[in-house]
Amino acid sequence: MSASALAALALCIRVRAALHGARPPLAVQRSELVR
Repeated sequence: MSASALAALALCIRVRAALHGARPPLAVQRSELVR
């Protein structure tokens, strides 16, 4: 996966989590820490 694809996926997950009032998955936070 390219970096832009990962960023788009992370954004989708974050928006979806915000709509559901939940925190982003740990995988997303980890991927951002690595970046």
